[in-house]
Amino acid sequence: MTSPSQYEVSYTPVSRGQHKLHVQVNDREINSSPFAVTMYPDPRQLGHPVRTVTGLNLPYGIVFNSHQEMIVSEYLGHRVSIFDIRGQKIRTFGSHGGNPDKMKLPAGIATDDTDNIYVSSWHKLQKFTSSGELIKCIGQLGSEEGEFDVPRGVTLYDNQVYVCDRDNHRIQVFDLDLNFVRSIGSRGKGRGDFDAPLDVTFDTAGNMYIAEFSNGRVQVMDTSGQFIRVFGQEGEGKLHGPSGLHIADNYVYVSDYSGHCIVVYETSGQFVTSFGRRGQEEGEFPFCITSCAGGFIHVC
Repeated sequence: MTSPSQYEVSYTPVSRGQHKLHVQVNDREINSSPFAVTMYPDPRQLGHPVRTVTGLNLPYGIVFNSHQEMIVSEYLGHRVSIFDIRGQKIRTFGSHGGNPDKMKLPAGIATDDTDNIYVSSWHKLQKFTSSGELIKCIGQLGSEEGEFDVPRGVTLYDNQVYVCDRDNHRIQVFDLDLNFVRSIGSRGKGRGDFDAPLDVTFDTAGNMYIAEFSNGRVQVMDTSGQFIRVFGQEGEGKLHGPSGLHIADNYVYVSDYSGHCIVVYETSGQFVTSFGRRGQEEGEFPFCITSCAGGFIHVC
């Protein structure tokens, strides 16, 4: 016990996945106990696939909803496919076209607390219900506020939608109704500049991580766009063309598309390990990356 209302607990799990942690003092559970905890394996032990989901037409983005259903954007399939936790397809939505409810080369994908689905698709950003009904579509080719030039990674943080606007070399931010809020960054190689940002994610402290394909690095900023640090440009763990980001258990997983591997860092930027190689067989990587409550890392 560190204070009248704070407790420090340590334990050693023997398996990955969701754990229910009961904390008792004098045989009585403390407030909020039991706690849901997700345990991930040491990244140094990763590299061999546990399961492979096939039948997708160039999967690009991957995310899990509150039911732990896996949602995948099929870049060349012009659709979104949804799978159960065992990898069995449940449903799909979307078809090729330029209308607001159609898709063309869908890429980034994210979900909100009510399982609405956000998809970046050919100079536009779409919001769908969990069943695939269009709620709203914004955007067209351009460089003004709310316009896009090849949008890619999408993520949600603090009830805002962050979109990597690749060829405009910026991050655009919207509210959940897809109203423009602000833009972060411009083209360049300096601190706070971007060159082809492909993915964005956040750590538990609210710091923003951006994977820049052409600059071959990951930048860390606060939500206002103030530079904090950069990593992946040199030495062990050097990146060649990062395309996807995910943070789990205080590790940063980077899918290095041009390097054909997953590179893992501490949130400080310290290199930890890498795994994968070029190819199309199991364990040969990658484009996008995420994790599920079962403690597994998923790679497209």
